[in-house]
Amino acid sequence: MEDFLSDFVAEFIPSMIKNLGAFVRYLYLYKRFSFKEVLKQDWNHRIGLLFLIVVISIIILPNLG
Repeated sequence: MEDFLSDFVAEFIPSMIKNLGAFVRYLYLYKRFSFKEVLKQDWNHRIGLLFLIVVISIIILPNLG
């Protein structure tokens, strides 16, 4: 069971972040590239993680005050 959970976290979470970053980038680049081309480009992980941090901070920070 531990192997399954560790494999799940090690493979699913980065894949989800990459797809989220590719989707955010595709919203800006849809006229120039298809989604498959954006998915192959670099920086999808970083943009997905940044987007996730921004959304979480928008949800959490107003509730702290």
